[in-house]
Amino acid sequence: MIYCPICHKENTNLEIVCKNCGCYLQTKIENINLFEILWLLIENPQKGIKIVAIAKHKNFIFFLNILFGISLLYVFYEILKLYDFWDKPFLIFVSGIVFGIPVGFFTILVLALVTFIFKNIFKLVNVKFKQIYTALTYSTIPLIYLLIFIFPIKLIVFGINTFSRNPSPMIINSLAYWIIFAISCLFVGYFIYLFIVSIIVLFELRTVKAILLGLLLISIISIGYFLLLNHFYNYISNL
Repeated sequence: MIYCPICHKENTNLEIVCKNCGCYLQTKIENINLFEILWLLIENPQKGIKIVAIAKHKNFIFFLNILFGISLLYVFYEILKLYDFWDKPFLIFVSGIVFGIPVGFFTILVLALVTFIFKNIFKLVNVKFKQIYTALTYSTIPLIYLLIFIFPIKLIVFGINTFSRNPSPMIINSLAYWIIFAISCLFVGYFIYLFIVSIIVLFELRTVKAILLGLLLISIISIGYFLLLNHFYNYISNL
């Protein structure tokens, strides 16, 4: 919490001006500097998430949602081993881009809505939906790194067999597979960490409570996608 130096009214950490007297509590931020935030999310994640939450203009949100959705859909394609059912490499890559766009927006929207609902259920600090959406969007940056840095390496090493079990990437190059898998797990862990930091910054929770809430939210979305993927896998298996 921030206490107003003028009227001593208690305000949340994301308030720019005092709700009582209108006194400025912290520096007003107009726009998000993407490269500055990318560095801050490594050097000082709490500061980085706070900046994107309080910034007036939530720039780069759509761009990040798109990249996140494409990254997520290609991960789903790998899990489903789509090439074993649909041997059209060009269409696999194109569909990943085309359908990845709505997937990114939909996933963040649902995650933000569930977070907003839990905020009301547990009577947490009052935070605007737009701030939740922005903070959660920026927490997905490690998963975007998977698309930009790891996915091309997979294609170079394994080719289209990235999406196949016949032969699987592990058989093609076992050492490369496990190295890439370990690095991917680090990025996923980094995402979970940033997500929990976002919960801490948004709702001013203690670390343990933020971890529990963060893991609960991620689990809800993960279970939803697991059921959806399982249904889709059964569908394409019967074609």
